Amino acid sequence: GNSKGSVASIPKSNNERDNQAIDAIKAAIKKKPSGKSIPLIECEFPPLGALNKLGDGSLRSTLEAEDANIAFASKLVKGLAPFPFGPKINVFMSSAASNSYVTKAKTKIKGGQVLPLKGGVDEEVLSEKDICVMVTPSTRSDYQIAEKLA
Repeated sequence: GNSKGSVASIPKSNNERDNQAIDAIKAAIKKKPSGKSIPLIECEFPPLGALNKLGDGSLRSTLEAEDANIAFASKLVKGLAPFPFGPKINVFMSSAASNSYVTKAKTKIKGGQVLPLKGGVDEEVLSEKDICVMVTPSTRSDYQIAEKLA
């Protein structure tokens, strides 16, 4: 990770890019004001190793983007939750996500509870210490839930 005062460099690999993003998220979480909840942090970048023609309408492009998002979310959860004492991680899948996408996420993401946003969130089961990760939020409802949880 980068130390205080260091300059970020352009990553030389996908793994280095992912690690820089995870380190930046961890640093943002650590900088939260004392006694305050973790702020809403947005991490958005192309998770694919090669240029994706997403939007070309092909199922292949959609599946490549889904796989890349799940792979990054899995790395992020591992990076945020050093077992067994890390915070509880809840990974919320967009309310627009297909059942197969949610099922794939549940299979691949270890160390966090994967939950679909369809039908909303039961806030009673969440703690202030929990970290909530939203994967590909895409509806107004998804963003409203994220804002409410922050």
